[in-house]
Amino acid sequence: MFKILAALAVSVVAFAPSVNAEQLTYGTYFKSTHNIIAGAVKPYMDEVTQKTNNSLTFKLLTDGTVVGATTAAKSVQQGLVDMGTILPIYVSSTFPMTSLLSSLPLFKTDSLIETGAINELFFVDCDECQPEWANTNIMPLGMYGSSPYYLLCSKKLDGLADFKGKRIQGTGEFGSIATAVGGLPMGLTGSELYSGLSQGTLDCTISPVAFLDTYGLKDVVKYVIDVPLGAFRPVVHMNVNTKKWNKLSKEQQKAMIDGLPAMIANSAYGYVDEDRNSRGNALSAGIKFAPSPEGFAPMLDKIRAEGGARFVALAKEKGMKNPQRLLDRYTQLEKEWAEIVANAKSKADYEAALRDRIFNKVKWSVK
Repeated sequence: MFKILAALAVSVVAFAPSVNAEQLTYGTYFKSTHNIIAGAVKPYMDEVTQKTNNSLTFKLLTDGTVVGATTAAKSVQQGLVDMGTILPIYVSSTFPMTSLLSSLPLFKTDSLIETGAINELFFVDCDECQPEWANTNIMPLGMYGSSPYYLLCSKKLDGLADFKGKRIQGTGEFGSIATAVGGLPMGLTGSELYSGLSQGTLDCTISPVAFLDTYGLKDVVKYVIDVPLGAFRPVVHMNVNTKKWNKLSKEQQKAMIDGLPAMIANSAYGYVDEDRNSRGNALSAGIKFAPSPEGFAPMLDKIRAEGGARFVALAKEKGMKNPQRLLDRYTQLEKEWAEIVANAKSKADYEAALRDRIFNKVKWSVK
């Protein structure tokens, strides 16, 4: 009789839900097939669930079904969703200091370098960035820098004169490029690009080649200027409502923190792979990748040369106390992460650098 009761007790324990069981909802306007979601966020969530023995699970709400690019931050803040894809530049009034990082000079065009540099700059060096997140009830956990952006257009443009008056999607420093070529900078989100290009309300977008597949732009883009312009950053694709975070157990919090370097490495490497595949698909679809038109290279050099002064002036206007210090640190981080990437023999090496230089140094709010 005792053995039967003992067996029943074990059975009840084995199938009883954990006292600390939690499910976090993640809202994004990205498609479920977007490389950041499918290749980084989803694997991260699966790993955390496994490491917490299913006490922490996640529900993905993709394709803009619940939140959009401009509503994600408020949705996380108010608890409509627990986590989300937040682009600070789209809510610059909420994150004025963090959004300024999108206006840093376009030094590099490598997602691995940019992802490392922007995470270290934000988490370790930007003293004015962290408080604005704490004040919004959102805890940032990780961000990424994209692969290189290019000019993707709905028709052939032979020279700089052809860009005059054209409507070009571009935010942050990419808006400066749109202006420099004589275009009209537009602030559209990724999900709005297809309709803009197909309906003629947009002539070009400054976007990664990966968008040709991610957002189906290969159906409406006919011409790509094959000159890498720089990487977009930052996108805070891992964050959590602070009140929800505080409800998690110590073990659940630790599992989420421990998984960050691998997730961020997957984000950066995923863009590299997707860009390569999308370029091949675009060439097969007949999209023309054209060399730099006459006058384009000097214009781009000028934009990059003036980028530092432009950032400092804008940051001072927005109230940053010492933007030159942040710019100098970013410039140094670009060099250091370029060396790290050049010497990394595997994704594991890159992941280790993220952990050692950044995530082991962050003072996480844990129990």
